[in-house]
Amino acid sequence: VNPPSTVATATCRTLPGAMQDASYLIACDTPVTGRYLSIQISGRGTLALCEVEVYATPLPYALQGDAYTVPSQTPAPSTVPSPVTTTPTLPSPTTPSPTT
Repeated sequence: VNPPSTVATATCRTLPGAMQDASYLIACDTPVTGRYLSIQISGRGTLALCEVEVYATPLPYALQGDAYTVPSQTPAPSTVPSPVTTTPTLPSPTTPSPTT
C-alpha cells in the first residue's frame, strides 16, 4: 500500500505457500494508510486472482476533505446585517428650450 504522492510502500503481509483454489483473509498487523494496493508473486510463478476485496475503517468526516465549520447557533437578529437596497437616481429628462 502506498500514499498517492510517493512510491514508498509498506508491506502488510507475506503469505508463503499459498494454495490453489483457496480463499484468504489477510489482516495487517498495524494500520496501513494509502491509496493503492499492490499484490505480487515472488519468483517466476503465475498469479491468478479472481477477486480482491479491500476493507477499511472510514476516516472521520473532517479528514475526508469536505469539512467546513457550521455555527452551533443562529446569530441573534441584531447581529445579522439586513440587506441593503439602493435605487439609482437618474437626472430627470429636460426639454430643450426653444431658440429665438
